[in-house]
Amino acid sequence: MIEILSPATASYDCLEKSFKYQKAKVKEYWIVDPFTQKIYIRTLENDRYTDKVYAKTEVLESQILKGCNINLLNIFEDVEVEI
Repeated sequence: MIEILSPATASYDCLEKSFKYQKAKVKEYWIVDPFTQKIYIRTLENDRYTDKVYAKTEVLESQILKGCNINLLNIFEDVEVEI
């Protein structure tokens, strides 16, 4: 599951959906923040989410999708966000 934040729904995406995903036992989901150019990976451990934050200059590693490594410079390289 990947959520891409927008100003209009960021609060809902980060809070309300998190509770719903936790209740449904979604093992991992990503929150992409194009404004800060970070990706938050939320991984379910002991029925609670733990967060790992990846900045634009890092290589993202999924805990669930073994071998899934993404260089975030490839994702955010040409991103320009206007509010």
